[in-house]
Amino acid sequence: MKRLYPVSLAFGAATVLASLAALFLDKSLGYRIGPLEYAKYMWAERLVGLSVGLALLALVCAFVAGRGRFSVCLPFLGLIPLFFIGGVHSGPNPEAWCSAISV
Repeated sequence: MKRLYPVSLAFGAATVLASLAALFLDKSLGYRIGPLEYAKYMWAERLVGLSVGLALLALVCAFVAGRGRFSVCLPFLGLIPLFFIGGVHSGPNPEAWCSAISV
């Protein structure tokens, strides 16, 4: 199971990168978004889900590998930027502009 240690480190590093990308993408959006920024908003949400999934994979690989605290701590460190994501990102009437995009 020692082969899973580098895999857990790779998943942990990918968690850090994906969560930082989600944070920067989210912070590049305004407080209220319109139809033009909706794609960026959706990519930020997808990156959050990817970060959580990668962190879970990294933790499973780290526990199966059974060595090194760094491989266990890295996924948790990667999830810290996700706590800084938030805020209102919809306009005053999101139903109107969401339906306009899908048409």
